[in-house]
Amino acid sequence: MVVSAEVAEQRREEEYERHPHYTWDYDGWRIVFFAIPRAREEPGKPDETVLYHFWDARRVEAQIALKDALDEKADRYGQLELPYVIAVDVLAIDSIGTDIGEILFGKEVALIDTQSDTATITRSPLLPDRPRSENGLWFGRNGPKNQQVSAVFLVNELMPWAIAHKTPVLWHNPWADKPLDPALWQGPQILPDINASPPRMQRKEGKQAHEIFQLPAKWPDSVFALGGEKIWDQC
Repeated sequence: MVVSAEVAEQRREEEYERHPHYTWDYDGWRIVFFAIPRAREEPGKPDETVLYHFWDARRVEAQIALKDALDEKADRYGQLELPYVIAVDVLAIDSIGTDIGEILFGKEVALIDTQSDTATITRSPLLPDRPRSENGLWFGRNGPKNQQVSAVFLVNELMPWAIAHKTPVLWHNPWADKPLDPALWQGPQILPDINASPPRMQRKEGKQAHEIFQLPAKWPDSVFALGGEKIWDQC
């Protein structure tokens, strides 16, 4: 998109609220869209759509790294006779803003209807003219992919001191060639709800990590609180 010098100068002013704009609120986020006219000398000339923003943006490198790691492991062993589960450890996953749903099923996109002032949430692979980089591990522009991967076992901070209170979550591939039996994992899982219309993923609660490993809920802090090296040795 080409922006004239006059419009560009206006955009630098603090009174940008006077320009045509649309405000959209969703899940605690507020996004303001401004109409930016093209240069007078190029009316009606087709061009790519460009997103415009005033504030600095930062890419979530951890999310990109996780997606790349899963893509690399997906084809590592070819076709297997048994279900294939990829286990991955992500340090401090709650603090880096990683959206596991986007990594597995494609980037989430909001379609805004300005007439009804409503928004519809969908996935990038379902929309035309979206970049392939927004595809997910299991769903892309041509539909389901990497069906040889039965599930992803996501571990949050695999460290000795976190093992009792950081519970891994098992994400099942709804299009897996060899589905994994949910009964094999006692902890929480994300499973496809085949009865929903349209189909969606749903969370199934399970045992917490300390229950699975038969440890105190606040281990190892509770061990130190009781005092004594003997108690530590017993654990």
